[in-house]
Amino acid sequence: MKGMIRHSLLALAAGVMVFGIGLQPGQAEELSVAGSTTVASAVLLPYKSEIEKRTKVQIAVDAVGSGKGVLALAEGRAQIAAISAPLADVVQRLNTKKPGSVDGRSLQQHDIGSTKVAFVIHPSNPVKELTFEQITDILAGRITLWSELGGINMPIQVIAEPRGGGIRTMVEKTIGKWGDVLTKTHTMQSAALVAFAVARMPNAIGIATHTSIDNSVFALKSDSVIEQPLFLVTRGAPDARMKKLIEAVRAITLGKKAGA
Repeated sequence: MKGMIRHSLLALAAGVMVFGIGLQPGQAEELSVAGSTTVASAVLLPYKSEIEKRTKVQIAVDAVGSGKGVLALAEGRAQIAAISAPLADVVQRLNTKKPGSVDGRSLQQHDIGSTKVAFVIHPSNPVKELTFEQITDILAGRITLWSELGGINMPIQVIAEPRGGGIRTMVEKTIGKWGDVLTKTHTMQSAALVAFAVARMPNAIGIATHTSIDNSVFALKSDSVIEQPLFLVTRGAPDARMKKLIEAVRAITLGKKAGA
């Protein structure tokens, strides 16, 4: 499993459009899916062959982030969007950045499960457990040194995906009431690359997802967990092929969670 996810992340880092494989001749139907790197790395890429086998539909996955995926869907450049935050939140962020860019009334979101947000640190960091309030204070800029938390005397570097990404949107929505969240953040191209960066920065804390971490980083223990919802989005009601894809992805996601 880790090998498959690692392969997927390399594809994301290279900005590769990954096309469906493994279908028999004559099964030429294809659906283009653009959006969340979390959905891509958690389900669409590692279980791609299984999804295509179940649906008899080939899928092309473009992991560009939730916001860009919704834009691609709205502009007709993708048939389905993958997002890792509620559609209303993603649309609101897009329209705040560029008013009128997306008409959310024409879009339908389809729940395909959830994953957990992970706050990851370098394995050498002696701080292994923080309260959710302490994590919030870090993200809000009220705690700036690891020594304030019993660690070494180094400045804390927050690493996250760019604003508008699904996992960052969920964190901001959850803890934003405590202040100006994520004010001094180093951004990676996607949430899937956050753990990769943290593994090379002893003073970092990264906002990642459990599906993208391995033993190169340590996931902080805490007294609270943020669940990150995962969705597929269609323009209007999904057609028969889209329904098959939604059902297949949902079954895989729920199956993984039951076996966790």
